[in-house]
Amino acid sequence: MLFPPPWGRFWKSAGALWFLVALFLVNLLYYSFQYFFNKRGVLFAIILCSVLGYVLMKNKVVLPFEADISLVSLPYFLLGCILREKGFMRPSKYDKLGLFVIIPCAVLIYLFSEDINFLYQIVPNYFKLYLIPYIAILSLFWFCNNIPYIPLICFYGRYSIIVLGTHQLLISYIFFAVKLFLSIHGSALYWTIFIIVMFIELFIIKFMIKYFPRVTAQEEFFKSGWKI
Repeated sequence: MLFPPPWGRFWKSAGALWFLVALFLVNLLYYSFQYFFNKRGVLFAIILCSVLGYVLMKNKVVLPFEADISLVSLPYFLLGCILREKGFMRPSKYDKLGLFVIIPCAVLIYLFSEDINFLYQIVPNYFKLYLIPYIAILSLFWFCNNIPYIPLICFYGRYSIIVLGTHQLLISYIFFAVKLFLSIHGSALYWTIFIIVMFIELFIIKFMIKYFPRVTAQEEFFKSGWKI
C-alpha cells in the first residue's frame, strides 16, 4: 500500500501522535538490529535503512505506519543511544567549553540548514539531513551541561512523552474556550493557550504515572519472566 502524501498519512489528522507511531517502529528496528548483529552490523543496517528511507521520501513514496519516517529517523536514535552509553550528559572537566559552541552552532544552522518535515517528506540532501542536526544536537547538549537543574522544566522533560500524547486534544478545546471568553489575538492568544495547557499537563502527568505507569514507560510493560 503505497500512496502519495498527504492521503497516505492516516496519522496526519491526529496531530503529533504520528511521531509516537514512528518512534515505536524505530525502537523495534533498533533493538532487532542489536539482537541479530554486532556493533558494526548495527551501524551498517542503520545506514542502509536511512538511505532507503531517504530514497523513498525523495520519490514521495509513503509507507504504512510511518515506516518511511522511521527508516530516516534511525540515525538520530543511534546518536541518542551513543550519547547515553558514553555518558555525554554526565559532568566533566570539559563542560565549560560548551558555553562557547552555541553561537557558532546557531550561525552554522542559520547559514546551511534547510526545511525538514518528515511527515510531508520534505528533506534536504542526505548529508545535510544528518550532519547539521548532529552538530546542533551535540552543541546543545554540551551547552546544557552548564545549565543548573530547573525542577519544573526537568519535570516536563522527564515525562515529555505524556505531554506529546495529550497536548493536541487539550489545545483544541482550550483554543475554543479562550476565544469564546477572552478577546485576545495574536501572540497573546497563543501564549495564554500554552500556559493553560502546560498547567493542565501537570495534573495529567501525575495521574498517568500513578495509574498507568506501564503505558507511560515508567515501568516495564512486560515483566521479566512473562511468556507470550
